[in-house]
Amino acid sequence: MTTVQVQCDFCDSTTVEWTYPADDFAMVGLNPDTGDSGQVLGSAGAWAACEPCSALIEANDWDGLADRSVKTHPLVKAGLTTDMLTTLILATRQMHATFRELRKAPRLRFG
Repeated sequence: MTTVQVQCDFCDSTTVEWTYPADDFAMVGLNPDTGDSGQVLGSAGAWAACEPCSALIEANDWDGLADRSVKTHPLVKAGLTTDMLTTLILATRQMHATFRELRKAPRLRFG
């Protein structure tokens, strides 16, 4: 049997405290695994969030959430060119804007 590790959809933390019901979506953006642009990305159903990311969402601090998301991204830890970092920041902001549009209800306690 395979165990699935739940992680925050905003910063990849493995300490998930909240979920945000949202409609499914797909978009063209930066592939978080390869750094290539032009990949189709998306989400199915609710988004998971750790406490720090949820606090930023609840405060409508979208700049703070984008900063946290980018700083914790595996590609940033591996080192990015300036162009790749700019692409990642833009893709993150686009993904968060899509989340805001498709969010269906208040947050729910995870678990």
